[in-house]
Amino acid sequence: MRLLVNHSTEDRPYLPSLIPLLKAEGLTGVATSKIYTIGELQDAAKKQRCQAVLLSNSSTLINCLGESARLSNFRGTRINYTIPVIVVNPMEHTHSVNHGRWLLAQDLEKFRHIREAVQSFSFTVLETPEQMQQVQLRLETAILISLDIETNDKLQITCISYAAIFNDSSTACYILPLVDFGEDHFTDDEMYATAITTMRRINKSAIPKVAFNGQYDSTYLLTYDAEPVNFVCDPMVLSWCEYSELPRSLDFVSSLCCYDYFYWKGEAEEAKQKGAIREYWAYCAKDSWYTLRCALHQMSTKPAYAYTNYSKIFHLIHPAIYCAFEGFRVDEAKRIENRAKAVSVKLEALNNLQTMSCDPEFNPGSWQQVARFLYETIGASRVKGAPNAGTDEKTLNMVAIQHPLLARIIDEIQTYRGQAKLISTYFDFVQKQGRLLYSLDPSGTDTGRSASQASPFWLGTQIQNVPRGHDIKDWLVADEGYTLCEADKSKSEARCVGYMAQCEAYITAIEDKTKDFYKQVATLLFGIPYAEVSDEIRNDVTKHITHGANYVMGPIPLIGRATPKRLYSAMSNLKAPTKNLTEFAKWLLAIYHKPFHEIKQNWYPATKLEIQRTHKLISPLGWTRYFFGDISKQHAVFRAAVAHGPQNLSVELINKAFWRVYRDLVIPSNGSVRLKAQVHDSIIIQCKGEQLREVTMQMNKIMNIPCEVHGRVMRIPTEFKVSKINGSWGEMDEYNPTITHIH
Repeated sequence: MRLLVNHSTEDRPYLPSLIPLLKAEGLTGVATSKIYTIGELQDAAKKQRCQAVLLSNSSTLINCLGESARLSNFRGTRINYTIPVIVVNPMEHTHSVNHGRWLLAQDLEKFRHIREAVQSFSFTVLETPEQMQQVQLRLETAILISLDIETNDKLQITCISYAAIFNDSSTACYILPLVDFGEDHFTDDEMYATAITTMRRINKSAIPKVAFNGQYDSTYLLTYDAEPVNFVCDPMVLSWCEYSELPRSLDFVSSLCCYDYFYWKGEAEEAKQKGAIREYWAYCAKDSWYTLRCALHQMSTKPAYAYTNYSKIFHLIHPAIYCAFEGFRVDEAKRIENRAKAVSVKLEALNNLQTMSCDPEFNPGSWQQVARFLYETIGASRVKGAPNAGTDEKTLNMVAIQHPLLARIIDEIQTYRGQAKLISTYFDFVQKQGRLLYSLDPSGTDTGRSASQASPFWLGTQIQNVPRGHDIKDWLVADEGYTLCEADKSKSEARCVGYMAQCEAYITAIEDKTKDFYKQVATLLFGIPYAEVSDEIRNDVTKHITHGANYVMGPIPLIGRATPKRLYSAMSNLKAPTKNLTEFAKWLLAIYHKPFHEIKQNWYPATKLEIQRTHKLISPLGWTRYFFGDISKQHAVFRAAVAHGPQNLSVELINKAFWRVYRDLVIPSNGSVRLKAQVHDSIIIQCKGEQLREVTMQMNKIMNIPCEVHGRVMRIPTEFKVSKINGSWGEMDEYNPTITHIH
């Protein structure tokens, strides 16, 4: 097949990389950077005897589809003109985006189906009790039902759509409307009740269900007593299980699964602006229709490893939903008190900076003023290629290296910014009946660790990255009569590094139950007697260097992680052989690999070789991660690969424990044991005070999960902290369930 390749002028240097991709699909092409109208594009294709068009010219796209059309949105779209068009990303993506070349190859594959008819889409609106009953009965004969909801800022489900496939391979799509742009669709209470009842009956039928990001839909549907029973497939999660680095949106996944895909995700907002309710319903119906098509396509195309990963992660949405409704009770008086302290710290930093700058109006929240102060008033050297005029956190850390005085000033700027973020993120969120609510997303990161964000109910905040200390945690409290308990897998990632690298000295140190691991590392690195290792060296240097060196961190990121201010202090205390902060960081990273040489000499090369051969890493527990990019040329890919191994293994063990605690403790307890969250390597619950010892002993047993790594059995011990009855997350004491406590 011969293509007209209509590209932008910026694409021209990258056209040679297109040729082998075209050949792989049996395609040839003639290239032009002209900007065409629809008619001109068709005429040009005919004149060049082309059977189809490959379009990466953004101006031509606008002429075809309107001013709002963007390549980034319409990539993968098939425009069904007489001579059909496939829209692709700018050719530059084949060089600048790790998966860019792969993605272009997927789009070129669509030319195999370019003459296949578009699958017809239509939907039926359920307006009467008779229609609702008929459709409910019809859906009970389906093989698979896809569902999708739309919601509004009043926490209402505005409509729900269903798409289904039947034994004869026919499909059907339905819309059940509830709220039309703020007004009830059914003004009659009985009709409204019938609609809700229909939704409940369809959702609670035994027919297998599919939903894209179904955790969101399920969370809302639970508030209507209409949760989807036999929800077995989430195409978003399954897509992530194959390629965790790719976007997870429905339109992106649909663009890969559907040969006749046409971008539709902008239609909802357009419908709202026009007040066009049928167009709004069509948008919702397309969501469920595309979801069904994605699921059917995935079932026949996904590799075995994607399903292995899926079996490990999908069921975690159940405890995640539980946590989304549970949340934390807020001690409002303590929250207000601690917020005032945060404001005080912020104002102190502001006052210090205004004194340092001799400017009573200086605002460290203004990047313009920060840039002017640092680079013009003080004369700091600019960092080449720095974004945001050199005022982002990473760049400021690099500037701080230049002089201790700059480090002092930048520490105050970052203190101000940190407190401002702390206040807006953790103190000023919207509560729900005196509770902090949040969500956990089991497929939210590349490693399998749950991500967290605010509640889907338009309130709360994320729970994963709550800062250390008591500023936040001591006003997040147990419910009346309950005790909070945090079960933490001790040094989980660090252990995984040692065992995966087969590093003898490392394993010996971390398994020594009589000594602190990080103090032992300080002794090995700096020759300081174990008893003389200060908390400052342990916490400000050794912990950061262990993490940084394990994960191939460079000197500048290490300085940013440890902070220049602390490293200047450590440089003095350690009497380092260099007085330059960058050289000090390099020295720290270099000496780390002397006692732990297997990490750099054996583990790094083995990881690199495996990805060069297969593009994949497989964990000791069987999790497979696919890597895009060239690991031999891109250091960022290498760093990600090294970090992935221990992070993924660590989190899979905590995921197993999270599920078992939910299944074996929380569900049978009927409310006396309640699951709060999974936060990094810990699980937080609350239980009735009198049950604490029994519950923690059960948790200790549940979380004791052996894992064989290179022939060694690794067990990550569980350490417990508990609060008083009605106590806070921030005021917890160490607890050993094998010892009788007076509590």
